[in-house]
Amino acid sequence: MSIILLKNGTIINEDISFKGSILINGEIIQKIISYSPEKINLSTISDSNSDFAAVTIIDCEGLLIF
Repeated sequence: MSIILLKNGTIINEDISFKGSILINGEIIQKIISYSPEKINLSTISDSNSDFAAVTIIDCEGLLIF
């Protein structure tokens, strides 16, 4: 399965919005990470995935993620 990290986006869910990242494994959201942009790195997701080569990182800076 493909693993995708949507990084540095503004996550919007109903009445809540925050800066963060979303880890998607196949068609399932595996983890939502709320953070400051300088804190995210691949070690943050190491408990979910050990094969970092398979992670596709998409920079969503300035974009809204619904």
